[in-house]
Amino acid sequence: MFTVSRKDLGELLALFRLVENMQVAEATADGQASDTSVAISAVLREEDKAMRCYRREGNLVHIEREDTDEVLTFDAAEWASVAQALFEALRQADDENLVLIDDAEEAFLDRAKIFSIAGTAEGQHHLLLATDGGLMTAGVWMRLGAYPTKVLDGGRAANLKFEQTGTRFATPMAAKVNALETPHTVRDRMLLVEDMGSTLKYYGVADKTFRANLAMLDLHLGRLLAEMLRISYTDDVLRLDELARRISQLNPLKVKSDLIEKHHYYEYKLKQLLLACAAGMRPAKIYTGAENLPAYFIVLNPDGRPIAFPAADRARFADFLLSATRLERGSLLKDKYGQLERENNAYYFKLNLKIALTKR
Repeated sequence: MFTVSRKDLGELLALFRLVENMQVAEATADGQASDTSVAISAVLREEDKAMRCYRREGNLVHIEREDTDEVLTFDAAEWASVAQALFEALRQADDENLVLIDDAEEAFLDRAKIFSIAGTAEGQHHLLLATDGGLMTAGVWMRLGAYPTKVLDGGRAANLKFEQTGTRFATPMAAKVNALETPHTVRDRMLLVEDMGSTLKYYGVADKTFRANLAMLDLHLGRLLAEMLRISYTDDVLRLDELARRISQLNPLKVKSDLIEKHHYYEYKLKQLLLACAAGMRPAKIYTGAENLPAYFIVLNPDGRPIAFPAADRARFADFLLSATRLERGSLLKDKYGQLERENNAYYFKLNLKIALTKR
């Protein structure tokens, strides 16, 4: 037995499923399989700096490596059985990061000489699909298991900052807020600040790189996201599509009603953010607007079956992202948010932005 990261095993499962079926259904905007499929003649990926080719012919699966003449052959039924075992391991794993691989699957991977569980290609171009249109790059995301793929996970770099205003806080008052521990600690600390006669007013994006990245999309995006986070705690709403509706009603940026009603302004701004994250924008990494998208995003649905989003169809992909994402709560200690911190004779309260795919 051995452990492997959830992300790496997801990429391996996608490889197994694609080779098992040699086609993948294109996805609809709501994340379901459509009646249109992409035919695949082979799946390639880089492993240990060499390209390996996986293809199925009848009841056999063949694996070839570009720098040798060796061809490994396996029964397609055994291949499908291992794919199902990998799916069950992912589905049942209760650790956020690691998944346990049983001895039987480990033995098969050794026979198949799959020693790089996720391959060694850099970035989001995890796989190459041989299609009628040529070789197409593909990235892999997951909606299965307890911990779906994170679309934005910047740690403490993704913190948004609120200034405590109103009542002048003394050190014991701040200590009382920070000492509060409940099943809804962050929300209740925010409410306690208000009960003390103060307000938490949006101040800015804490990290200067993330602040600049958001400004590349919209100068006011930080304020929009801050109000979205505030609502997510006070109203206990996590899904981004529902938060977009709440934000549209609140209108924190005070835009004209025509922009909201006719142009769906706030939904559009969140879609811009999600598309930028899909294109590689990260809070702590300078974002220039350059896109390096794969031709397809392969999404493993809760049943372990892959669907494909053509990245060129931005409208469909953006609709999917808005409807299939939610906020996640990070660790208060690790991400350093959810408490009053004194800085330059003022107190500030941070909320953390973390976005992941929904499980269904």
